[in-house]
Amino acid sequence: MKSADLKAPLPDGVKLESGGVMTGIGPRGQNGMNFHAATMADLAGTMLQIFFDGPVRDRTGLTGRYDFQVMRVPTPGENHGFTYDVASLGLNLKRGMEDRPILVIDHIEKPTPN
Repeated sequence: MKSADLKAPLPDGVKLESGGVMTGIGPRGQNGMNFHAATMADLAGTMLQIFFDGPVRDRTGLTGRYDFQVMRVPTPGENHGFTYDVASLGLNLKRGMEDRPILVIDHIEKPTPN
C-alpha cells in the first residue's frame, strides 16, 4: 500500500465516499479491485457491501489516502466461495463485538391535521 499522490488525476470508476475511486481488475471486476486515493473507511465500506453478514469497522488508525489493490481469492473448502486478500496489505478482517446504541420505536401515531 502506498500513499496516494493527491495531485494525480483519478481514473474513471466507482466514486468512493471519501472522493477516491475504485476500479475493477479483470472482466467486470471479478479478479479484484484497485483503490485510488482511498481511505481505510472506503475499504471497510466496500467490504461491508460485499460480505453483508455484519458491520465492518475501520480499526486501523490509518488516516491517509492510499493507492492499493485487493485481489479476489477462492475460499478453501467452500464451493464457489471467495474472499478478498486484505492480508497482503498487512490488514486482517476479524470478527468482534461492540456495544452500540439502538433506537427502539415502541409507539407511533398518525399526525393530526393542523
